[in-house]
Amino acid sequence: MALLSGRQWVQARPTRRAAAVEAALPARCGPARAARHRAPAPRTAPAAGAARRAATAAAAAVGEAAPPAAALPPLPPLDGSYEAQAAFSSDAAWLVPGRLLLGRYPYTSPDDLAASPGGVTGCHERWEAALDEIVTRGARVFAAVMDEAPPQGKLPIGGRGGYVPYKPVVELIAAAHAPTPPGAVVNGVRHPNLEAFLPPRRRAAAPGVAEYFESERVAFAHWAVAPGAAPDADTLSDIVSDLSSRVRRGQGVYLHSRKGAGRGGAVGAALLVELYGLSADEALERVQRAHDTRNAGGEGFSPETEAQREAVRAFAAARRAGGGKQ
Repeated sequence: MALLSGRQWVQARPTRRAAAVEAALPARCGPARAARHRAPAPRTAPAAGAARRAATAAAAAVGEAAPPAAALPPLPPLDGSYEAQAAFSSDAAWLVPGRLLLGRYPYTSPDDLAASPGGVTGCHERWEAALDEIVTRGARVFAAVMDEAPPQGKLPIGGRGGYVPYKPVVELIAAAHAPTPPGAVVNGVRHPNLEAFLPPRRRAAAPGVAEYFESERVAFAHWAVAPGAAPDADTLSDIVSDLSSRVRRGQGVYLHSRKGAGRGGAVGAALLVELYGLSADEALERVQRAHDTRNAGGEGFSPETEAQREAVRAFAAARRAGGGKQ
């Protein structure tokens, strides 16, 4: 190949000069250096660029659309069979069988440390077995309505104030229960962080991948509500909006406060109002009777205070006034 003279380099057009450099460099410097000298891509005309950006945004919007709503399970009738269908364990009970559990903080807490003869080790072992059952029965969203402990992502691994984080344990259990990954996942071709950027037809080309990622995905939500308090109207509306959308999409939710009675009971009753259009009185009755299955004596109220029950009634009234929506 003939080398260009200095005058030719100066007079050559940029694309011609870059092409000559690209052709000459690989033999001496390797393809990596040659790539750095390639001519820049031609600029896109403003109209074409705007059209391309609009098309990309439209594709992203389609790709990130929320999953279709799943049918809500029927609620058990309020007859003599209700307790049998609501019962889960001494720590939690079903408000919506198979979809919504209401219970206490699902790992080591100050209440455990005070009552456990085995100390911290005994608490961990008991709760690991309990969490395994909770995850096995479908819970993939863990929602806290309490301010005694920070959100799970900010709680130190060693715990704080007697509360030990359950997030690492839940994630390990969920991964252990996930089905065998599809070949595209095993080969590294598909990853959950890339899914949102793929057009729908590319997602459809690998069946089973989306279902696999959904099966092992766990979410953690947190709303700070003080002990004995009722969420204010705006906070309660935000909580219900978030969790009801998850339940409608078929996600299993474990809702908890410290003991799963007061704050958790108020939010659980409001969720029943939102999801099924129940009256406040029926929703409160369902929460109380579900709570009673957690102990043989049926002691304690859920929600615990009149202010919490009144928050549920106010939520139901606002929903009726708004034509069925908050």
